[in-house]
Amino acid sequence: MKTFHFISLGCPKNRVDSEVVVAGLLARGFKVVDEPGQAEVIIVNTCAFIRPAVDEAIDTLLAAAALKAEGTVRYVVALGCLPQRYGPPLVQEMEEIDLFVTAAAADRAAEEIASLAEQGNPDRFVQSESRFLHCCGIERALTTPPGTAYLKIAEGCPNRCSYCTIPDIRGPQQSRSVEDIVAELDLLAREGVVEVNLVAQDLTAFGRDLNPRTDLAALLRAVQAAKSGPEWVRLLYLNPGLMTDELLEVVTGSSRILPYLDIPLQHSEPRLIRAMNRRPPGEKTLAWLQEVRKKVPGAVLRTSLMVGFPGETEADFRAMLDFVAQARFDHLGAFAFCPEEGTRAVDMEDQVPEEEALVRLARLLELQQGISLKANRDRVGQEVEVLVEGLHPESDLLLVSRAWFQAPEVDGITIIRAGQGDPGKIQKAKIVEAEAYDLVAELDEGGPEK
Repeated sequence: MKTFHFISLGCPKNRVDSEVVVAGLLARGFKVVDEPGQAEVIIVNTCAFIRPAVDEAIDTLLAAAALKAEGTVRYVVALGCLPQRYGPPLVQEMEEIDLFVTAAAADRAAEEIASLAEQGNPDRFVQSESRFLHCCGIERALTTPPGTAYLKIAEGCPNRCSYCTIPDIRGPQQSRSVEDIVAELDLLAREGVVEVNLVAQDLTAFGRDLNPRTDLAALLRAVQAAKSGPEWVRLLYLNPGLMTDELLEVVTGSSRILPYLDIPLQHSEPRLIRAMNRRPPGEKTLAWLQEVRKKVPGAVLRTSLMVGFPGETEADFRAMLDFVAQARFDHLGAFAFCPEEGTRAVDMEDQVPEEEALVRLARLLELQQGISLKANRDRVGQEVEVLVEGLHPESDLLLVSRAWFQAPEVDGITIIRAGQGDPGKIQKAKIVEAEAYDLVAELDEGGPEK
């Protein structure tokens, strides 16, 4: 039996593509193995939207190629954004890699890999003039923990942020139909999925490219109205400049849509937000955020912020710190500006030295750590619903779970004792301890499971 080891880098949207390829290989008689050195084929689905992601992708591919050089692996395959961004020249630069398949041709990857394993020496670069967009009729093999899944509702991005390469890599917005998304939600629920995380480059742009035109609020109303579906539906990435009162009303009135709002602001200062070619949510970002909290009572807010964007002064950065101190986000991710070839920001004046940007990043993360610790300590004693995922990687005596306000992979976890939880189920628990990012809870063993 042909064997493969799969490595999926980057975002959850990449993971959905990876799951399609894995399903295609399994259907062709391949067997997945956990150790790369035991595989006939190592496959890396790459990310390439910023330089560190490119470096990680290349390093991962070269490590796989080293195993091939030792004679334990026959083929190494690069999928996704790296070949999509750099094209045929990458093939000549990386002779160690046997096959490159672009993100647009992800639906052809399994067939091409099978051909490589059976016949060898195929065309090393596979691309597609049309773009692959996953739909409910295309099988995928979930790689997420029990009970949870990602669902990609659109491909590509309609925005042109001045620092971002994603529109060039993934193309313009292409939305799935509302009916197809609802059908996949029903399918996932019947397969035992209780939490679905909706993902796209920009959820709030959903449906604007369709004919007839629709929007995210209409999709969520259809999700809520469906007779069956997962217990939790989470929204990951809401462009603040496109959020509407109607969207917030749908979230507030829904029993299925979690009041978890992932709103990447990127900065607190409207001047810099405009320089990023993004739309500020208002001239007073904090006031806008307070209105969001009023409209969605009990909402959990997550954001991401960028430090060191060209033109950011020390006063701008201090204003960001003041904003974060007052906004008190439940979760916050931050990163330093990375100049990317092909973007407008790389040529902007008043570039911030990398060393200074990293110092600012550390100061911001230190501030948020204290805010997160206070927020988690305030939760001690509360009863919450958690989704049990499985054994803790460091102890067989503990289980990993996530409370409804903890998104997979990007937020903290809730730790419970092994033997209490049922992986893949939503159960009630009482929070008993808190750290800056993680919680400890005791399950209500007499409480209902979902």
